[in-house]
Parts: sequence; C-alpha cells; structure tokens
Amino acid sequence: MRIAPAALTLGLLAGCGPHHAVAAGPRRDEPGERQPALARPDAAPRASGRPYADTPISEVAEELTDLALAVADGRPPPPTEVRLRSALDGAEQARWHTDRPREAPLVIGIAFELELILKRGVPDDDAEPAERWGSLRLTLALSRNGLRLYSVRPRTMSRALPGGPLPSALAGLGALAAGLVAALRSGDVAAYALDEADRALLGNDEVWAQVQEDRVRPELVTQIAAMLATLPDAPLAYRLADVAVLAADADGRLLSYAMSWDLEGQRFVLATEPLVEIRQLWPRPRAP
Repeated sequence: MRIAPAALTLGLLAGCGPHHAVAAGPRRDEPGERQPALARPDAAPRASGRPYADTPISEVAEELTDLALAVADGRPPPPTEVRLRSALDGAEQARWHTDRPREAPLVIGIAFELELILKRGVPDDDAEPAERWGSLRLTLALSRNGLRLYSVRPRTMSRALPGGPLPSALAGLGALAAGLVAALRSGDVAAYALDEADRALLGNDEVWAQVQEDRVRPELVTQIAAMLATLPDAPLAYRLADVAVLAADADGRLLSYAMSWDLEGQRFVLATEPLVEIRQLWPRPRAP
C-alpha cells in the first residue's frame, strides 16, 4: 500500500495540508496571486545541496538519491541496502507527471516522512488534545546544511495503527528521532530550524515565504511537550511514508522524485512499479 505518494514534498513546497515548518526569521507577506518567475539565464549559478551533511542517515540518503535519479533517467540502478518490493527489471519504474528536464537537475535535498507511534488505545471523548494524541508525524529534510525539521503533526491515538521496526538501512533514523523527541519534550526545537543558509539553497523567495507562513507555532510545541511528558522515550513502532528528493532544473522548476514505503508484515520495503514518481512542485502546475 502507498501511504501518501508524493505528498511529502508537495506539502513541503506548495504549503498544502496541515504542515508546520520550523523556520527562523520573521514572516513575509507576499501578494496572493503573483505568478512566480522562472530562473533567468543570467541568474547566479545555483549551488548543490550535496554532499549531505554528516548525520546517521547521510549514507543511506545518498544511496536513495542516486537510486531515484538513476531510475528516473532510465539508467541502471546503483546498489543499495534498502529492500525493494520487487526486482527492478521487466517493468517501468519511473512515472513522469511533468515534462522531463532538458538536462540533469541539481539536487537541493532529500526529505523523509515518518511517524513515531508512542501510545496505542482509544482516547476518552473529553480528553484534552495532549491526552488524545498517540503519535507524531515528522518530516525531516537533509541537505549540505544539516538536518532540519520541516513539520511535526500530532495524531490521535489508535489501537490498530500499523507500524513496525525501522529497516536496518534506516536504523539511523531511530537515533535522530530520539534526539528530536528529547528536543520536543524540552519545548525547544530551535536547533532543527530552517535558516538563511536553507533559504539560499532553496533559491526561491516565494516558496520560502510559504515555508515561513507554515512554520511550527510555539503553542503547538508546548502541547506536544505536555503529551511527551507522560510517554516513554522509545516509540512502540515506526511508520514510514515517503522519501523524496527535491531538485531544481535549468528552467527554474522545482521537482520532486518521490518514493513510497510498503509495510509487508513487520518489514518496510520500497514500493515498485513504479519505484519513483516525478512531479513539478513549482511553479504550481495549472489545473487541466
């Protein structure tokens, strides 16, 4: 099953849905209907978001980035320790929802969406929000600038929310999640905030303004801290959704190369047929 195909970076850039970015700096008000300008031929060269900063998931992030780009280009897939649902031969593994770029795009970063299942059960009808929540859905972004928390969304607890252990190749996510949970419990996630270096790397002020608009509010962090105060440090299980590579092409478009996870029993594998779905995130595609 595909949990949320391509939703991760669609929400990241287009500001769709209940995403909340941890972003430094003041809000910027932008005209509501202004059309975005594409990159000019004489614009300053864009810098790559790779190699990724050194973190417990950087090695597998590089592998997944190479895999997504190779499959999208029709090249032989590079080796990876990540398990796939099926072999990559004999089926079309790249699904394009937009025009292919004229030349190889430049990678900006990679994002992981996962859920930490911390408590199972059914909340009382009159329970406070912090008492009703049982899991946290996180979007973590990695680039040469380091690890960033793009969004955090509490979810109501459930008896039957499916999940499992992290794949061995993604074991580093457990260490990162533990550090993030500790920061949320303390009520201070400033160390994970997007900053001016990320704004420069993104290279799109209109998209950056939307990220500022959707940033995490202090009152939400306070509520999450109250929730975590009564819960154990280690999750009962994890739930993996999407992993998506964000890239910019020579025409100024922002593209998402998204892969989704399937849960087979207690084991997460990358969905195939297709393995990668490529969409244009910015400028927003016009409705048909």
